[in-house]
Amino acid sequence: MIPPTMRLAVQLQITYGVLVALWQIVGLWRLSQGEQALGPTASGNVAVFAVASTGALYALVRAFPGVYVGIASLLAIPALFTIQNAFVADPTLWPSPWARWGGVALNGLGVLAPTLAFVGWRQIREREQR
Repeated sequence: MIPPTMRLAVQLQITYGVLVALWQIVGLWRLSQGEQALGPTASGNVAVFAVASTGALYALVRAFPGVYVGIASLLAIPALFTIQNAFVADPTLWPSPWARWGGVALNGLGVLAPTLAFVGWRQIREREQR
């Protein structure tokens, strides 16, 4: 059985993956309309990777929760760099402050999900040791 903390982590991970894909798709659409993307970049490859990695993580969580935590943690690294970028990059790379800080909030989910997953994994390990 998956502990509630791990279940929440998976829900956040799925939400994050879908929202990243939508962010990228909207950014590409805006570029096609001659407008600025929602962030410094917009990539179809990132959108596909977000959906594929989210699906893979979902498939892993029940059978291999430790592997899920490891991969989710690796995926948090670009989210952390993206958050850092919002604080150090030129603000004109975003079309508005809302887009800039919205990206920070979105990528915050990408950091929170594996953190909760780690807590859930520790709960699983503790239960197994009893």
